[in-house]
Amino acid sequence: PEQRAAIRIDREALKDTHNMERLFELRCILEAESAALAAARRGKEHLDSIKAALDRMGGEERWEEGSIDADLLFHREIARATGNSYIHTFISFVCEQIRHSIHYARMTNPLHDLVEINVGEHVRIYEALVAGDPAAAEAAMRAHIV
Repeated sequence: PEQRAAIRIDREALKDTHNMERLFELRCILEAESAALAAARRGKEHLDSIKAALDRMGGEERWEEGSIDADLLFHREIARATGNSYIHTFISFVCEQIRHSIHYARMTNPLHDLVEINVGEHVRIYEALVAGDPAAAEAAMRAHIV
């Protein structure tokens, strides 16, 4: 029989590029499908909370630590909009694991370009959710993560 254990991801292991790529592969699989489900199932309250996170990302906080919190909240709120608490729990866990990868990306790329591209990708995801278009939401999320 297969062993059951709590899911843990060694943050030190994520310093290895190969391991980080594998985590992003998992994210892409989970979050792209979650965006599609959210587009089909979301309610106004979900769109409001997703929009609030998006506004924080693109507002005055865009250059600060708060924008990372808002980015992760955006992803967690999409997971919540699926109506599946297991998806929300799992994506929330994965989001916290990638926090340091966002810090790393900001340190190694021109910050202005990175932030503008990132916000634009999130806007496209949000627009697909508002339109209730699962295929567009999935494609926008996949493009964002990859």
